[in-house]
Amino acid sequence: MIKNLSNILNKKIKYSDNTYYDLFNYIGNYIINWTNSYEDFEIYIDNRDFIIQFIFFLDDYNKGYYNNYNNSNIKDYVLYNNFSDKYNDDFLNLYNSIKNITKSYGLDIFHRKNDNYNMLIEFIYKYINIYDISIYDINDNTIYDIYDNDPINDNIIDQY
Repeated sequence: MIKNLSNILNKKIKYSDNTYYDLFNYIGNYIINWTNSYEDFEIYIDNRDFIIQFIFFLDDYNKGYYNNYNNSNIKDYVLYNNFSDKYNDDFLNLYNSIKNITKSYGLDIFHRKNDNYNMLIEFIYKYINIYDISIYDINDNTIYDIYDNDPINDNIIDQY
């Protein structure tokens, strides 16, 4: 896999002087800059490792692993849903920006029939620490501490 991936990354994009690595590195840095513009979350791995993980993500995408996407890899659905709901429009804008970048190179990355930005949200979610987001579960009136997922026992709901 690595050899094939290496061959792809070093290949020049048709009608461009850039290689696929150049483009993927650019998009990875674009995502890093996008996440750095928010105070509520940050990428917890270094930029180089994030870009490498992004390239592996794109390789999996290219192999069709996300064809029938569902977020089954998410361990904490409450936190994930809160996070994705809060930043839904922002993620959609990021996704559309990336689509425009890949389209300008004549590539179909994120332009396939069943593609959606949820797979990008999950990818980013895997590599960030989230700050300043309390999770409120309407079903049991409990607020969770996002760092250890234990209920906060201050009866904070009753105070309001």
